[in-house]
Amino acid sequence: MLYAVLYPESRYQGKSFAASYTGPRVYGLSGLGLPRICSVRVPDARSDGVLGTVTYGMYVWEQRPHHLLPTEHEIGMTCLRITEDVPDLGEWSGRARYVVLYIASSVSPRMCHTNGAFRGADLPIVESSHPH
Repeated sequence: MLYAVLYPESRYQGKSFAASYTGPRVYGLSGLGLPRICSVRVPDARSDGVLGTVTYGMYVWEQRPHHLLPTEHEIGMTCLRITEDVPDLGEWSGRARYVVLYIASSVSPRMCHTNGAFRGADLPIVESSHPH
């Protein structure tokens, strides 16, 4: 299984949370068990005979998302797209409140998905680090 690892301090320090690329799933900070997100590690891109190059990434949102994939105008404004390791999220460490993991394929470059496209109030949000 592949994981993105999120850290509460820059330079990959502090008690981390490993989020798996199984979804669709949106994590709130409380669901991650982290006070903030300051640095992240994502899996390296991989070659696949059917899908081409597969890239793993995430979006960090400053407010609760109501859809898994942002619109063009949301990227950089209310969410940040991450496709490689980031040792310091800078100003986004104070803005990031939610995380959405995604997988993209070079065969279908416009497709960045998390095994489905949920939309609306029923978008599953993981708000507790201790699921019942």
